[in-house]
Amino acid sequence: SVAYIGGISRTRKGSVDNLVTSGPFSKVRNPLYDGNFLLSLGLSFLSGIWWFLLVYLLMFWIQYIPIVLWEEDLLEKKFGNEYLDYKKDVPRFFPRFSKNKSNEGSYNFKKAFKSERSTLSTIIILYLIICTKFFFWNQIMEWVKK
Repeated sequence: SVAYIGGISRTRKGSVDNLVTSGPFSKVRNPLYDGNFLLSLGLSFLSGIWWFLLVYLLMFWIQYIPIVLWEEDLLEKKFGNEYLDYKKDVPRFFPRFSKNKSNEGSYNFKKAFKSERSTLSTIIILYLIICTKFFFWNQIMEWVKK
């Protein structure tokens, strides 16, 4: 998704040059947020703490719903009917794979990896912490007790 939308995904300035409707954006209007949701949901499950999942779902909703509404308003003002037509055809959060829309469009994976390196680093660190908890925690605690 970042490869299609570019560095604009990391800004809240409200300056958008073009409406991206190709690639993952042809299936769902917010593929970046869907991806963030699924990654964090997986980490919430891996934590093994049931209430953490509930806190995560609440916090995600509190954080992302206002952002999505702000972005939709911005895009509607900027692109008018073009965005309204896109909004009618493409769902907000749950991808629609049945439509045979074009996946063509320009994308740049090098820029995407550069833009997302902090996110990727955070994900890797969190997965390492969780793996340590599941696979090595007992051995670490025994070693500390000695």
